[in-house]
Amino acid sequence: MRWQIATVRAIAALVAALLVAACAIVIDTAIRFDGTCGGLIPFLAAAQPCTRWQYVSSNVSFTFAVLFQEYWFVVLFFVGLVFLGSALFDRFRTGQDAV
Repeated sequence: MRWQIATVRAIAALVAALLVAACAIVIDTAIRFDGTCGGLIPFLAAAQPCTRWQYVSSNVSFTFAVLFQEYWFVVLFFVGLVFLGSALFDRFRTGQDAV
């Protein structure tokens, strides 16, 4: 029973960590808005004027696509690390509370 509770809490901590990381990426992208979208490869297309929503949605989707396409093993490592650390912390915390 304790491992079930520890697992649920570890998953909750994992989801919270991923949401915090996603929010940080979105906020950073929104702050860097310069009024233009595109222009990633200048010789193919020049940057075009766009709204903040277009800028944020395109940059965030590009960031996550690159992150999960190229660095999936790093993401998986951190997911496992957060899950394991959270489960162990909860396991030892409940053991100390019983004493």
